[in-house]
Amino acid sequence: VVFQATDDRVETPSGALVTVSDRTHPVMGGIEWEPFPPLLGYNRATPRPDARVLATVRPFARASEDPLIAVREYGRGRTVVFSSDTTPHWGVNFMKWPGYEQFFRQVTLWLAGAETAVTPPATAPEKSSVPAPARTATPPVPSRPGVPRAPRKAKSRTRQVK
Repeated sequence: VVFQATDDRVETPSGALVTVSDRTHPVMGGIEWEPFPPLLGYNRATPRPDARVLATVRPFARASEDPLIAVREYGRGRTVVFSSDTTPHWGVNFMKWPGYEQFFRQVTLWLAGAETAVTPPATAPEKSSVPAPARTATPPVPSRPGVPRAPRKAKSRTRQVK
């Protein structure tokens, strides 16, 4: 897609209308798209001629549609556009949607070259009886570009109690 050169934000505090137009693509398959959570905004865009638009979005029923999810193969690579927000600003409801993790897992697999990206939803890993190795915090060490520095040892922060 091509985003506008000027401010392309569309705020939709009542929730944007989303239409899933292509469920056959690997990033879309196996996901329950209805009901889709209300998006509180998105970035207006124009699809490229060789892009495949999988879902569209619009601020209200009579408005023109913009691409929400679009994919494209370019050379030996692949691209995906999600024109809303995956974080709490516009995507607070989207983050709570049951298909959120599966959608992004399938996007990642498809971008990595998988032809069929449909995967079952993730399950919580079984708890192990083996304790995790202890981690020690190492403070960040500033360095100049091109000059590697060895990390400093953490200072002991013990207090004497009177």
